[in-house]
Amino acid sequence: MNLQTKIINKVKGKINDFSHRFYKLPKFDGNKNVAYVLGVSNHPNAGDQEITLAQKNFILKYLPDYAYVEIEKEKVEFVVDELAKTLKPQDIIFIQGGGTLSDLYPEHELPRQLLLKKLKDCPCKIIQFPVSFYYENIESFRKIKSIYNETKNLTVFVRESKSYNILKRELEIPVHHIPDIVLSQDESSLTNRGDDVLIMFRSDVECVLPKPLAHSIKEHFAKNNNILITDNYVEDYVLTFESNRENLLNKKFDEFRGAKLIITDRLHGMIFAYVTKTPAVVFDNSYGKVKYSYEDWLSDSNYIKYLDSTVATLEDVINYASEASNSEKEFCFDVKEAFDPLIKLVVGNR
Repeated sequence: MNLQTKIINKVKGKINDFSHRFYKLPKFDGNKNVAYVLGVSNHPNAGDQEITLAQKNFILKYLPDYAYVEIEKEKVEFVVDELAKTLKPQDIIFIQGGGTLSDLYPEHELPRQLLLKKLKDCPCKIIQFPVSFYYENIESFRKIKSIYNETKNLTVFVRESKSYNILKRELEIPVHHIPDIVLSQDESSLTNRGDDVLIMFRSDVECVLPKPLAHSIKEHFAKNNNILITDNYVEDYVLTFESNRENLLNKKFDEFRGAKLIITDRLHGMIFAYVTKTPAVVFDNSYGKVKYSYEDWLSDSNYIKYLDSTVATLEDVINYASEASNSEKEFCFDVKEAFDPLIKLVVGNR
């Protein structure tokens, strides 16, 4: 993407940010039930966008007669008061899932707290799609957890056991343990594998992969393979909306489907590898969401291999890459069974 296109897209982003205050809720016949998804992101993070798409697919599958409305997190403050007045008992509020119940990302957490305060007495169910939890200081969460506990119809779904155990202890509302919603999808196909070794490493505050190990991995696999250094973005500087989300994500999935091996320390790098049936070697992030998601849901997968980066050597990576590449590529858990608590809560609303 050239500089001019980047500048144009940045300007579009600024205009879009300004437009949020003028957003109006869509109007429906009084008898039409509505499924609202609040807190959606329009940035180009592929993991967040696939979460949103998987949530939409889930809602359309289990609530086919409901109207579907997604509202970006920046719009929440401008519509939540109006929304509170229009909700009916048979409507459902869903809150965007992902690694967002955290003080690392206040741009996600603060809109959620606002909407929970405003909707704490609403007549319909409020469902938090699967999240991870991480507060650098648990006392900070304890100061605000009453916001969650006082929301009478709220149920929280958590995607890995470390977060589940903390929230089950800290909250008085229902908390359930299910996989990341993207693991409900099947993005595999009969596409012929290419020769790429796809490397997706973090470069942000969640990165704990030692730089010498990351460097040696790139250096080694570049000797006899075509390596593709990629990131977790569908396309840089491109706003992602409901209208273009699936097309942009398909391009990212094609990278995975066309690779013969993935090496990553990103949660959705691991999950994308799993749902595309692509062999992968994976490392943890700073607060355990990769490790515990792997142990909870993917440890029985023959083609996804986890390594502890604090003790792993290049030889370990090479050996695990060989094992993953030469294994059977079959999904390792029953999707309907794993998501049963969420399905029952949603379908029980009808």
